[in-house]
Amino acid sequence: MILRYLARNTGAPRVVDYLMERVATEKTAELRKQALTEVYFLQGVSNAQNSIAALEDRDRDARQRAIMALGACSDPRAEEALIGIVESDDPAATRDATIALARVGTQRCVDSLVALFRRLPRDARHDVTVAAALLALARIGPAQSLPLAAEELNASRSAFVNWACMLVIWQHGNEQHIDVVVNRLKQFILRKNRQDMEYIITVIDVPFQDELTAGVSFLQRFADLRVESFFEFLRANSSRLFEREERFLATHVPAFYSRSQND
Repeated sequence: MILRYLARNTGAPRVVDYLMERVATEKTAELRKQALTEVYFLQGVSNAQNSIAALEDRDRDARQRAIMALGACSDPRAEEALIGIVESDDPAATRDATIALARVGTQRCVDSLVALFRRLPRDARHDVTVAAALLALARIGPAQSLPLAAEELNASRSAFVNWACMLVIWQHGNEQHIDVVVNRLKQFILRKNRQDMEYIITVIDVPFQDELTAGVSFLQRFADLRVESFFEFLRANSSRLFEREERFLATHVPAFYSRSQND
């Protein structure tokens, strides 16, 4: 951990080189895994050769950490290796590679991610992978991610996947997506036995951790009667909101409460 912070604070390539050397030469599996974990938390690692070699490590956990470490590598070979894993039949490895591509993916991985998004079943085993694929595509741009998000929102039964869809629409959407967001948020708020959940995919920097905050932040951009109508609905159903959600609205959507107090 000390080496990780040293590399971040000083930008010293020798620290990264040392960690990569340990990945290749360390005889003890635990120390190889520790070195890979340190690389995983860095960014812009220029040479992915040893992390790619570690994909063949005898230790399963080391192989998993090698996949994640590739998400810190700017070396084009890292993306190529991750694409190969995404196209494999190993669900756990595919999930980790998709999350890594959300950090380093470029236009080269778009076709593989779209195919992955299309083919995976929508169930608890695959929800993280589906969401990560969508967020990885959104990082690359709206051309592929936005149509997929608009299509999937409301169709998916997974709150996790819907959260990812909402993030994509918040990032890239426009007035054409008001209706689909309003419909989803109404379903979300009226759902029976709704739980107060926040979603986080490790190492992907996302601004909102739930559907409501992402969706409301998107809607408040527009002076539109549909948005006004939704805020009326939200006020009428404020008893269904969790305390954390109310705090968000009070902080980030002050017009919601100022209107409510004047009613």
